[in-house]
Amino acid sequence: MIRHKTFIDSAVEFLQKNIKNSYLFSLKQFVKNLPFAPFAILYKTALKTKIIKRNRLFAPGKTLFYQPFSAAETVLISPFIGLWFEHFKQKADFGVSEINQRSAEPVKFHDCIENIVTVPDNIREKAKFFRKRKYNTVVLLFPYPYYNIAFSLMLAKTVNRLGLNYGAKNPFLSSSLQFNEYNAHLTHQFKTLFEETLLKKTNILPQVFYTADEKKRAEARKLLTSMRVIRFIVCHINYSKENDLNIPAKNISDFVKLLLDKNRLMHVLFYETPENKDYLKEIISKVPIELHRKLQKLENLPYDIMFYVIEKSKFVIGYNSDLTHIGSAAKIKVFSIYGAQNEKIDRPFSSASHSIFIDLPCRPCSKLFHTKRCVNPNQNACLSELTGEILFNEVIKSGF
Repeated sequence: MIRHKTFIDSAVEFLQKNIKNSYLFSLKQFVKNLPFAPFAILYKTALKTKIIKRNRLFAPGKTLFYQPFSAAETVLISPFIGLWFEHFKQKADFGVSEINQRSAEPVKFHDCIENIVTVPDNIREKAKFFRKRKYNTVVLLFPYPYYNIAFSLMLAKTVNRLGLNYGAKNPFLSSSLQFNEYNAHLTHQFKTLFEETLLKKTNILPQVFYTADEKKRAEARKLLTSMRVIRFIVCHINYSKENDLNIPAKNISDFVKLLLDKNRLMHVLFYETPENKDYLKEIISKVPIELHRKLQKLENLPYDIMFYVIEKSKFVIGYNSDLTHIGSAAKIKVFSIYGAQNEKIDRPFSSASHSIFIDLPCRPCSKLFHTKRCVNPNQNACLSELTGEILFNEVIKSGF
C-alpha cells in the first residue's frame, strides 16, 4: 500500500526547510509539553501555596537510574552512580530504552546494579511500568526537556524524582538542577545535584567505570593473538549520513600514514559498524598499499570485549565516540575529535583525556538536543580543516 503525502507531512517538510533547527527543537519541546501545561500550572500553584511540599532526599528506598541513550552516556555518568552507591550502600535498578538495550552494558556487572530493566517508550506503557514497579526514587541520568517522563513518575507516586532541567524548569521533578550546557561537564553537574539533594559536599569525584564480564577478557586476548598484534591503537570514526558532520576520509588516512611512518611496529585497529563500513573502506583505500598490512578491522564487537581490547591499546582516537568513553574507563590515553560539538559537555572524564578541535569563533555550534546549520563561509570548516597533520601533532604533543 502506497502512503500518500498528507498535509501534516507537507507542513513538517516546510518547517524543516525554512526554520532553524534550534527553533524547531523549541517548537517540538513546546508541543510535547503542551498537554501537560495545565497540570504543571496546578502543581506549581500547589507548591507555592504549600498545599504540596517538596521533599528532600534522605532515604532513597527502591531506586532506578534511567538512561535511555547510548553506552557512552552511561560511562560518562558512571561516577555519579558510584558516588550514590558509596553513600547509600544499597543496590539500584538500571533502566534502558526499548530501542537502546546496549546502554546498560557499561554497568550491568557493577556491584551497585541490582537489575537491568527495559522502560517502554510509549507514554502510557511507561506510566504503567512505573506504577507496577513502585520505585521510591528515580534518577533521570540526562537533561530532560519534556514533562512526560517526570509527570509519569509523579502519577506513579515516585517520591524522589531527580534530574537536570533543560531550558524551563521541569515542575514535576521533586529535586532538580538547571542544566548548564557551556560551563560544566555532565559528570560535575550530577555531582552537584547529588550534593544539593543530600546537603553533603563531596570533594572527590570517582573515576568513570566500566564493569565487563571477566570471561570476555580471554576472548579479547584470543582475538588479538589471532590478529598478531602487540602494539596497536584503536580508531573509531563515526559516520553520519549528513555529509557536513563527517571528517574527510583523506584527513584520517593522512593521520594514519604519519603515525605508521613514525612507528613501524604499530598497528591501527578500526572499529567497524554497519554505519561506517563504506567510510572505513574509503579511509583505508587512501592509505598507501604497503601500509595496509598494518591496518585491521574490528567488526562490530560487543562493548565488553572492546573494553579489554582497548585496555591493551596504546591509545584510542575517535570522533566524539562511545569507545573514547570506554577508553577513559579503561584508564588509557584518549583523543577525542570535536567539530560542532561542545567538548566541555562530551569529553571523556579523565586526566588522560585530550580534546582535539580547531578553535574557530563559530564553534561549538551544536547543542545537546539539536544542531544549528553551519554559518562558516567555509562549510564544515571545524572538520574539513582538521588535517591529518594537525591530528598527528596533537597526539605527538601529548607525549606519545
